[in-house]
Amino acid sequence: MLLEEASDADQETWREDIRALLGQHPRATLDHDPDWLELRAAESRRRAFLYVGVDKAGQLVGYAPFLAHPSSLSFSLAGRSLLTLPVQRLAITASPLLVDESSQFASDAVHSLLTTLRKALTPGQVLFVLGLHQDSVLGALAERRRSLGFLAMPHGPAYERRMANVGSSLDAYLSELGAKTRADLRRHERMLHRHVDGAVELMIADATEHVVSLLDAVEAVSRRTYQWHLHGIGVTNSADTRSLLERAALRGWLRGYVLKCRGQPVAFMIGYLYNGVYLSESIGYDPEWAHWSVGNVLHLHVMRDLAALGGRARWFDFLYGDNSNKRRLATRSHWERNVYLVPDTLRWRCVVPMLRGFDRATERLVALAERYKIKTRIQRMLRRRSVRGASPPSNRRDEA
Repeated sequence: MLLEEASDADQETWREDIRALLGQHPRATLDHDPDWLELRAAESRRRAFLYVGVDKAGQLVGYAPFLAHPSSLSFSLAGRSLLTLPVQRLAITASPLLVDESSQFASDAVHSLLTTLRKALTPGQVLFVLGLHQDSVLGALAERRRSLGFLAMPHGPAYERRMANVGSSLDAYLSELGAKTRADLRRHERMLHRHVDGAVELMIADATEHVVSLLDAVEAVSRRTYQWHLHGIGVTNSADTRSLLERAALRGWLRGYVLKCRGQPVAFMIGYLYNGVYLSESIGYDPEWAHWSVGNVLHLHVMRDLAALGGRARWFDFLYGDNSNKRRLATRSHWERNVYLVPDTLRWRCVVPMLRGFDRATERLVALAERYKIKTRIQRMLRRRSVRGASPPSNRRDEA
């Protein structure tokens, strides 16, 4: 079997077979869906590449989608980039999807894909695997650091990807958590309700007509966070964001939430429900409400809503990275990491060791700072300064 790039005509030919594969494959995610890739590719300077493999009978047996966009590799310290190398990144989530996951078939398919890609890459292009399962064939190849014309370069440390079993009810979900976590969540909810005399409301957005009001509320919260004031990171009611969410809503994927207290938005979550899995993509809360644990209260409301969907949502996916709160709220996990695969050329043989060495030195500094709680103190100080004296958030919408 040879995994090769599908032309536009071939993509239409194989689309139904791809959808059938997505519906039955345990590792299929929204990022594998060709319709979702089209939405993402509609954003500026992006392009989707679909690679398919067929057997001798002409049946689809493998599928690998990539989203290409400009990016950069950087030497960063304390979140600041010291030196950047511009690249065009061809990104795939997890790994190729195969009808046969047996070791020999998977090995042949992945070797075929990488060989094809290595020949097709132009100067400046690199592969990026987001959320690579370490127990997969591609994960094993990435551990070798040099294989099939590529050099593997981990992007950050390995982490546990956290999931939560939605269950048939909120109580069913809570029963799988630790006793202390269960008690804390219930206590947080009671405290918040007492504080606002029960004036707690959950806004649910799952249709196109909900998108504008969802983003108005989300931007109001986002503008009050330290990420907005310190890093300029946040969710805005922009034309591009509205278009993406509205198109996702048309396909039945969007499910956004806003927690309101006395009519004021205090926490939000934007995600997508796909093949029984809720992907929690964007979350945030008003730091002035941190004492009342509004983020955890929102999580309870979300899990209660997902459980009420009659089996449409089976799992809650916390997505990439890990932290203590995810560990407390999850019920299962698996190991993954993010990896660059760059061409095995003289240039990259010089650059990759430098990047690896710089990353290792940075990780040691961060570990030392965490050991003596220096990192936590600095983060708290920056957060306080970034939101201190912040003006009330604006609900102004960006012009379309």
